[in-house]
Amino acid sequence: MYHILAGKQRALKFPIMCNASVKIDYSDNIPDTNNNSNTADDVRYGLWGHEGSFIFEAIITPYDINGYGAGWDEKPSVVSGRTFSDTPPSPRLINASDKVMPAIDSRLYSASDRQSEAYLASTTAGRLNHEMIIFYNDNFHISLVNTTKHNQNQPAEFGIKVGIKTPNMVSKTEITTDAVILPSYSRTYTYSATDGIDQTEGFDEFGRFKYWKVNTVGSGTNTGDYVSLGSNAVDFIEGVNQKVFIREDNKFVLLGEVNTKTASQIRTVSPHGKTLTTGEGLFLKAYQEPTYINKIHQVSCIYDDLQKKVFIYLNGILIKEETIVATDSFAFDRTDCFLGANGTNATGVGSATTNKQFMGEMHEMYISNRISSKIVRHSNLMPNYNDVLLYLRFEEIDL
Repeated sequence: MYHILAGKQRALKFPIMCNASVKIDYSDNIPDTNNNSNTADDVRYGLWGHEGSFIFEAIITPYDINGYGAGWDEKPSVVSGRTFSDTPPSPRLINASDKVMPAIDSRLYSASDRQSEAYLASTTAGRLNHEMIIFYNDNFHISLVNTTKHNQNQPAEFGIKVGIKTPNMVSKTEITTDAVILPSYSRTYTYSATDGIDQTEGFDEFGRFKYWKVNTVGSGTNTGDYVSLGSNAVDFIEGVNQKVFIREDNKFVLLGEVNTKTASQIRTVSPHGKTLTTGEGLFLKAYQEPTYINKIHQVSCIYDDLQKKVFIYLNGILIKEETIVATDSFAFDRTDCFLGANGTNATGVGSATTNKQFMGEMHEMYISNRISSKIVRHSNLMPNYNDVLLYLRFEEIDL
């Protein structure tokens, strides 16, 4: 007989701006063998009794911690109702979802005006390099790290970070991938007279509207790291490496990243090496959206104790591998483990940074004592229970 289950799919949810974690208590699972508070002589089993190779896998949904923050240097005239006359192109809504972090518009507000700034180390920079712990043990942790440099039309982009330490190592070796969980910046475009004819230039070779023309190349110096501008530089951010594109035939090519600017020019971080023509368009990415907040992602790590190698996967694809320097076998530390934070339990200003607070959803997680040559992509984890050191399933179904 077949059974069909219908209802709401649940998850372990860490809301935006929360201060929360789940503790897997060592003392609740491993008896104090000699009643002496010394873990060295405990008879260990399961996760804490394991030595050697292992696989970690989790099905998660991260939230966007960048939010919408303009970051422009110019501060247009503020009129009644705290509005401004110089509206930037394609602004993202402020806190349009409970899965998106609130953020300030720096033209109108200071960092001290917003709890979201205090929550993450009191500065916008706190969210731009924020680390979100998925699983934490003193000898192994895995997390997501925001790799973005600004948050103007720029949702968070996450790399995967693994920290690992064998008992004889002084400190953890940390390995971080490039950004692999990325926002989308393509959408259906409907032309209207108010958009301006220039915006029809923003379609890529596949017919998707992905770039917004914000300026043109001026007639000044356009060699080295200089790019002269045909109009005021209001749309560019100074000093945050904002990516600027030019169009070559039907493809868009990265010109460079903005370092400094004046009203009439920008300078890129390094020489752009392009021959620019007066009047050609300068483009920024249009309509970036954190679509990952509504998707599941399979984050995996294999540690091969024989080779002393760490393999990091996303959705079954090997992203990075690295060898660590270790002379002994790996073992989980005889301490509490945590989900969603590192167990520091800090409170108050900057607590999310200290705790490395995860914001998002966890659906499943397991650790196995048997490794394989690769990770297979699944929407649900399928552990072999004979090899499982830890298995947590947070999804439930309302019947």
